[in-house]
Amino acid sequence: MLERFGGRYPSEAVKYSMDNREEAIPELLEILEYTLSNVERLPKDGEYLIHFLAVYMLAYFRETRAFDYMIRIASMPDEQAYNLLGETITEDFGRILASICDGNIEPIKGIIEDSSLDEYIREQALNSLLILLNIGAVSREQLVSYFKELFNGKLEVDYSIIWDSLPFACSLMHPKGLEDDIRKAVTDNKVMGIIAEPDFMERQLQRPVKEVLDELKADESYSLISEENVYSLERWILIRILMSALTGTSRMNMRRTLMMKKFC
Repeated sequence: MLERFGGRYPSEAVKYSMDNREEAIPELLEILEYTLSNVERLPKDGEYLIHFLAVYMLAYFRETRAFDYMIRIASMPDEQAYNLLGETITEDFGRILASICDGNIEPIKGIIEDSSLDEYIREQALNSLLILLNIGAVSREQLVSYFKELFNGKLEVDYSIIWDSLPFACSLMHPKGLEDDIRKAVTDNKVMGIIAEPDFMERQLQRPVKEVLDELKADESYSLISEENVYSLERWILIRILMSALTGTSRMNMRRTLMMKKFC
């Protein structure tokens, strides 16, 4: 179970785990512990994919004990984190963090503010705050106060994607109270005007706050990990298994060709 799928997707095991979460959670946590303990070796093994299922299922179960593992992954060097979780880093990492943090946003803030970390992970950490806003775990007032701190010294000016994302995040939750900070960031060249999307900000300012927040809440990109997300992994993992098999076949054919050349 801990090593690999053996060339096929464990549909029955996934279904059983989803129906018996209390029994499944300890093993899923064990998978994460095993994965992080072997982080140098496992990403090179194209057949090792079970940690993806563990991450998504634990997020769906809202298992807070998985939060520390995700913070550890977020704190890894860029290449190591990407080797471990691939496109999950840019697609669902924020949703995963929000699903398991139990309202504990201090480690998430630490990721956002750490300029040594991968910029896409930091962006996803920022997005997780909007998800927590959607579910009522934080208030808009809390985020306005925190985002103001980011604009005014808490966020290092490193010209990373986090600066591009911050004004957009403000506008998504209604920029009221932050419009001057956004404009000043553009004036101070902390973020490009075209990236800050001033027209979008102005349009949002003309709308009622509740209307904007309701729109954000309806956006599935800013929601917790769902049962559908877990089951949708099957197709993605099967493709990865197939690609790994094809890569292995290609390597085998290459070795055979080299051997034939050697003895011919």
